[in-house]
Amino acid sequence: QGIGDSSERLKAKIQELNEDGPTALGPALVISIGLASQRPRSEIILCTDGLSNVGIGSFDQEVALSINQQLYKKIGALAKQGETTVSIIGIQGSESGCGLPVLGQTADQTGGTVSILHPIELLTQIMKISQNPVVATETSVKIQVSKGGWIESKGAEKETKDSKVSRDIGNVTKDSDFTFHFGVDKELLKKTGETTAATSKDNKGKKKEGTTTTTSPSSNNNNNSSSSSPTLIFQLQLNATTQKGGRQLYTITRKLPIATSRDEVETSCDIAILGLNAIHSAAVLGLDGKYSEARDHLRGVQRLISKSAKTDVQMEESANFLEVAKELDAHLSLAEIKREDKDALAKVLYRMKVAPINLFLAGVRKEVGARAAGAEENLVKLYYDYKMSGDKNLK
Repeated sequence: QGIGDSSERLKAKIQELNEDGPTALGPALVISIGLASQRPRSEIILCTDGLSNVGIGSFDQEVALSINQQLYKKIGALAKQGETTVSIIGIQGSESGCGLPVLGQTADQTGGTVSILHPIELLTQIMKISQNPVVATETSVKIQVSKGGWIESKGAEKETKDSKVSRDIGNVTKDSDFTFHFGVDKELLKKTGETTAATSKDNKGKKKEGTTTTTSPSSNNNNNSSSSSPTLIFQLQLNATTQKGGRQLYTITRKLPIATSRDEVETSCDIAILGLNAIHSAAVLGLDGKYSEARDHLRGVQRLISKSAKTDVQMEESANFLEVAKELDAHLSLAEIKREDKDALAKVLYRMKVAPINLFLAGVRKEVGARAAGAEENLVKLYYDYKMSGDKNLK
């Protein structure tokens, strides 16, 4: 029987429920996952106002924290295998907390959210969760780069630095975004520099012979880059089960030249993606308890972004990054001196680990920007003047 036909009976049963006895959170979660697994792409929203204190996963028993961490991680893997998304909501006001640093692992593995809310905020949060449904399950990503390049993945179970990286993602929503950090081997960078020097010398020699040209300097640089500069070839393979149940493989291949000018790289960089990667990476470090390293990483990227941001769009995205980074850094700084509430810290770190790109994009790069494309130039200038004002540095 569908929920539409049984909604009144369900409401009546819920109204009959009364708070009584201990919190059997672990057993309730396992049973819910078992039921939900019968229908792929089901969602579970677990609300709790305290710690699990009876049955498996109890925090009141004399069980080592590491054992509970392993247990809830296995529960998350079970839900992920059943294509079920689990979101955790802790209720504000609990003296002992809700154990979100541990429970959050289940939500993190299944693509769910972790929140701490006042009771009156519950309905709004549940509506938000329902408006971001799973669009693909059993999702995995493999990205590889040609010889001379390397890829680092801090989001994997262990940090890797190789020419090929795979990540098992699982459930994906429309707001899911993932980033990878790549670089170039020193030998290839040296080769790139030698090619640039040879090209420059050749151009100077032609000039002395009286050769004339009407091509602009920037055009010359582009031609040289495409014809003689070393390149890297990237390929991304995304394998997923669609909403209709079929398996799909998406492949994207790109050949990119290696830039020889630092200024060129900085002025053309995508600030939103840099910011997104920095927040994701810092959150992962924070969840590993590396608070100082996470803060150092944020400050380093903030310096790079501040130096690189030149255009209005880049400046706006720089301001967007700083706003998010300041919130994360504030919690990390308190955690560094052991003055941060564990549940509050877990909520922020799990949220930042899956932050969407829309948090960082400038208005003109979003859909709303398209509607405002015809705005008068002076109004656009006023907007950016206002947006760019204020403090622009992490403390």
